[in-house]
Amino acid sequence: MIHPMPLSAALLGAIAISCLLVVTAVAATARAALKDARGVRVGEASLQDTPDGVKVSATLRATAW
Repeated sequence: MIHPMPLSAALLGAIAISCLLVVTAVAATARAALKDARGVRVGEASLQDTPDGVKVSATLRATAW
């Protein structure tokens, strides 16, 4: 006879690990256009959710005033 407690604990552990894997696989990423005060596009930024916080990467273009 299998004792139900160890089986349910193992099942709970497997479900918890599955949820962590799904959350990790679906990391949120967003992009934004960067514009100056005149509305001219001067670059773009990418924001990515990571376990350590939000990672921001930006590409900027020099513009003549």
